[in-house]
Amino acid sequence: MTNVESSLWLRRAAAQGYAPAFVRVGDDYRDGRGGTVKNPAQAIGWRRRGAAARDCDAEAALAAMLFVGEGVAADPIQGYAWALIYQWDDRGNSKYWVAESLRADLARAMTPVQIAQSERLAVTWRPDVIVEPQRERFR
Repeated sequence: MTNVESSLWLRRAAAQGYAPAFVRVGDDYRDGRGGTVKNPAQAIGWRRRGAAARDCDAEAALAAMLFVGEGVAADPIQGYAWALIYQWDDRGNSKYWVAESLRADLARAMTPVQIAQSERLAVTWRPDVIVEPQRERFR
């Protein structure tokens, strides 16, 4: 199967609502592969769809893109909030340490006030998750 054929099947799966396909279609747009023209705005749109469907890979990719401003204006507060959601949604799974590492890396570039804002935002997006807010050790 060629990259173009693979990309076509991913788009079909995404059109059917298959959440894991959302982030892969986003990858195609981010990298301009599979016959897709590179388009960071489309990439982030597909990742938002995946994150809304609680796909952990999409949540992680969205967190990173928002944090650095790939395809959108940089928004570290939303990026960190999605990193928290990724960590919560992947709790107990094989990628939990990756989620924790992503969250910790992003936290090092933020102020305590920004982290608190992100925590409040994440909790409003995932009210079904009851957790204690993350507390980083700052220098």
